[in-house]
Amino acid sequence: MRTAVVAGLVLLGFCATTANTAPPSEARTKLQGAALEGRLEVVEHEPIVIAANIEVPEGWSAMFDWDLQRPAKGRETDNGRTLHVWAPPGEYEIELEVFLAKYDEATKQVQFRKDTSVTALVVKPSNAPRPPDPPDPTPGRPSAVLILRDQENDTATEAAALQDLRQSELFQGGTPKLMILSTDAETPDGKPDPIAQKYLAQVPQGSDYPYFFAVDASDHVVDSGEVPDDPAELIKRIQARLR
Repeated sequence: MRTAVVAGLVLLGFCATTANTAPPSEARTKLQGAALEGRLEVVEHEPIVIAANIEVPEGWSAMFDWDLQRPAKGRETDNGRTLHVWAPPGEYEIELEVFLAKYDEATKQVQFRKDTSVTALVVKPSNAPRPPDPPDPTPGRPSAVLILRDQENDTATEAAALQDLRQSELFQGGTPKLMILSTDAETPDGKPDPIAQKYLAQVPQGSDYPYFFAVDASDHVVDSGEVPDDPAELIKRIQARLR
């Protein structure tokens, strides 16, 4: 397994044949040198795991918020500390924001702190044959849930609801997939993200964010609306469409 630290992130890139074998010292040194530049290179179809290597001080609580450029996809585990990534060949920017909070008994106030880490993921093409496509799912059944968030104006309640959704059992299995995009998301060249813009145009005027869209495999919206403060309500709503 290859491991490297980048600005508070542990980057893990490994393949099935080497997952249990530590690299020689020369390979480890070379990888760490590349990682210091905020860069991880892997070959297409290799599993990619990115884990937050951040010490949470005693008495503080932490919330992890990942932002991954499309068409790369990610799934969080370990209470948000770890991100599993699937991506076609290309270069992607991965951002992690860690929100720390602590209640100060002396001042009777909550202290907040935010740490941000950014790294580049480079996925190189592989000569291995492409895995077969999965069978078409049932039409009208949600295959993905996309949530647009106004990240600059998120309240603590809204941010907590999104974190609970990421960690819910519904989205841990990968079906449906969960994607959370900022309303002002951009592509690597600084242009508005076309996916965010596509769904932003479908948000009714006067609606509050975060706003969700449940989409089937044919890219048809089968449900949409404002994300409730209680994430359990949205989970039940999506589960009803999966039956």
